[in-house]
Amino acid sequence: MTAEEINMLADTSLDEADVRDMTDLEKERTDASLPLEQRKRRLVEGKKNPYFSRVGSMKIKTSFANNGVSIEEAYENLFTNL
Repeated sequence: MTAEEINMLADTSLDEADVRDMTDLEKERTDASLPLEQRKRRLVEGKKNPYFSRVGSMKIKTSFANNGVSIEEAYENLFTNL
């Protein structure tokens, strides 16, 4: 995926996103015994837009501050706190 494609996904609004295409975090189970890299890959694989997920029918958009923390570091912090 190119940087331009990633930026387009990040710029998608909640109104444009289809809740049916999002991973339901209530049903998502993370296998803590897997290495962190595999857990990160599993969460993002198969998603049309990795910036969106849902809890039931409630849409969630993930965004990151421009503070020098990479997306990988931000996701790693998210996963370790789930």
